[in-house]
Amino acid sequence: MIVLGLLGITSFSLTACGGCPLIAGCNGRDNSPYYMTTVSNQVRGIPIPPQTKLTYQSQHFRQKFEQKHALKEKNLSSIYLPPDIAIIWGGMPVDMFIQFSNPEMKGFSAYPARGFKAELSNEFLRLWKSCESDLNIKLK
Repeated sequence: MIVLGLLGITSFSLTACGGCPLIAGCNGRDNSPYYMTTVSNQVRGIPIPPQTKLTYQSQHFRQKFEQKHALKEKNLSSIYLPPDIAIIWGGMPVDMFIQFSNPEMKGFSAYPARGFKAELSNEFLRLWKSCESDLNIKLK
């Protein structure tokens, strides 16, 4: 965008996209450090099966891509269960937990697993499923 100033002085104001909204970045490649679990475990109180992808916020410029061991839980940014596997969390099959993008907020969003049938036994679960949306939670 070009902005013309007063008194015939021309100034330039450059604008660009407000950033890339993708977690993976604008080039589509996510450099975040991650660890693929090899055994069943519990992370932030959630039971996870083998082959769960734990993604972390990088704490060092060399911390990128797959790691040989799990990193500190306090730096965990997402939990992705293996394909075609979901855990029943709050009565709903869930396969993904992602940390809130706003750093001032603490917690994760829980995403209902697509393609799984939930026994919608109460109004809360029916509403959550009808929205096909995430549920914001705090994992300790």
